[in-house]
Amino acid sequence: MKILSCASFYGSGSSAVLDLLSEYSEVKSTNNFEFRLLHDPDGISDLEFHLVQCHNRHNSGFALKRFLKLSKFYKEDPKNRYETCFNGKFYSLVEQYISRITDFKYRGWWFYDAYDGRSFFEYYSLMLFRKLLRMITKGRFDIFPSEVTYCPHPSAEKFLKETQFFIRELCQAANPEHYPYLIFDQVVPSQNISRILRYFLDEVFVFVVHRDPRDVFLCNKFFWKEHLLPVKSPVDFCKWYRYTLESGSPETVDLSHVKSIHFEDLIYRYDTLVKEIENFVGLKTISHIKKFSLFNPLRSVVNTRLWERYGTPEEMAIIESELSEYLYDFDAVKSNKISGIPMAKCSVF
Repeated sequence: MKILSCASFYGSGSSAVLDLLSEYSEVKSTNNFEFRLLHDPDGISDLEFHLVQCHNRHNSGFALKRFLKLSKFYKEDPKNRYETCFNGKFYSLVEQYISRITDFKYRGWWFYDAYDGRSFFEYYSLMLFRKLLRMITKGRFDIFPSEVTYCPHPSAEKFLKETQFFIRELCQAANPEHYPYLIFDQVVPSQNISRILRYFLDEVFVFVVHRDPRDVFLCNKFFWKEHLLPVKSPVDFCKWYRYTLESGSPETVDLSHVKSIHFEDLIYRYDTLVKEIENFVGLKTISHIKKFSLFNPLRSVVNTRLWERYGTPEEMAIIESELSEYLYDFDAVKSNKISGIPMAKCSVF
C-alpha cells in the first residue's frame, strides 16, 4: 500500500489535488479527512521530543497524557471522523500504542495535573479544598484518587519502531479493502516533512500545494471569512503569508517522494500536470475512471484571478510588491485551453 497526502499552507488548494486523486479506481479515498495526529501540537512529533529527545521525569509522562487527551478528543468528536475513518479502531489502537511505549504507571499526580486547564483562582481553590480534605480525613483521601501517572522512557529505536507499527495499523484499519493507494489529507506537514516521513513503514508520496497569495487573501476576506489569517490589513497578510511559507527548519527532502505543485497548474496545465502526477506516484491512466467527476478545472477556474473581480488596486499593489516571488505567472498560461466539463454557472467556493 502506498500513502498519498497533501501538505498545504491554508487555503492553497490541497483539496483539489485530493479530489483529482480520488477519481482513480486504484485509490481509497478518506473524503479529504485531515489526519494531523503526527505533527500537530501534542501529537506524535511532540511525543517523540518529550519521550526521547528531551526526556524528563515529569514532562515526559505529562506529554503522553496530553497525547492521550488529544486522541480522546478526536475519538469523541461529534463528527466522528477519526473513528469512522479507522473503522472504529482508532482509540483502541492508540491505547495499545501507549501501552507499548510506557515503562510503568501508578496512581498519583503532580502540579500540572491540577494546574492544566484551570485558572489561577480555580487552582488555588482546589488546593485549599485539598488541604481541608486532608485535615478532615487525616490524609486518607485526596482530590485526584484515580489520577494515573505514566512513566515512559523508550529508546529512540523503540519509539520509532512502535510508532511505525502504530501508523501501519491505522492505515490498514482505514483500508480494509486493500486498495493499492490510500489518501490522507495533511498527514504530513508542509515543513519538517522528513521528520514525519520517518514514522511510516509504507511508501508515502506528498504533494506540497502552493497558490497565488492574492487569491488566498481574497478568498478568505470575502468567502471563507475564517480567523486563522489576517485580512483586515494586506500588510499583515503579507507578513503572515511569508511567515507561513518560510517557517520550519531547513531540511533536505527526498524529491522522489515530495512534489511541489501549484493549484493553478491543476487548472491551466491540467493534462500535463495529471501525467506528471501519475508518473510521480505510479498511477495508471486507465484507472482514471471518474475523470472530472470530483475535480473539474472548468468549475475551479472561478477560484483564480479573483483580484480582477474583488480586489482593490491598493491592496493588490501591496501584495504584489511584498510577495512578488510567490505570484503565479498567469501570462504564461493565458493561451492554454482549460480542460473539463462546461458549467452553466458556478460561484467561488
